[in-house]
Amino acid sequence: MGLSTSVASGIALIAFISLTYAMLYTFTQEMQVIREVYYKLVYMESRKLRVEISLEVNSVAGRSLNITVRNTGSEPIFLSNYSALRNDIIVAYFNSTWVSYLAEYSVLSIRVAGAAVEFDPSTHNVINPGEEAFIQVYLPSSAPEIPVNSTVTVVFVSHYGVTARGRGV
Repeated sequence: MGLSTSVASGIALIAFISLTYAMLYTFTQEMQVIREVYYKLVYMESRKLRVEISLEVNSVAGRSLNITVRNTGSEPIFLSNYSALRNDIIVAYFNSTWVSYLAEYSVLSIRVAGAAVEFDPSTHNVINPGEEAFIQVYLPSSAPEIPVNSTVTVVFVSHYGVTARGRGV
């Protein structure tokens, strides 16, 4: 009984140490992942605080609108789909009831605000601080036309989660 007890105790001790090491290793790996997610969240929130955009509705036609989005903050607004960064435009108007649609859009031009310097959106697909983009917004085919003299609310949602709203008739 003396030798077998020592061997069994040694095996149990080795198993306990191995199990404890595995648990601590897994715990430290998970803590590193949580720390990275936390820092990315804090970083994105701090960037979100530096984003400021405004929107102006220039014209409203039956199934389309022209808007201007100005970047008055200190972070660039990317207009192309870079690593799942996406901007959305929501259009709401009264057509016997209030309706809202997620609209498609195309960037017509980008220019420095208040200046005659203009950029081609195919090569300059970002609204840098102090720039503005002229955007053509298209309603989906399932959406009814915007009635004449109807108030239209447009919301531009940036990939940072910051929104700009504008109204037009």
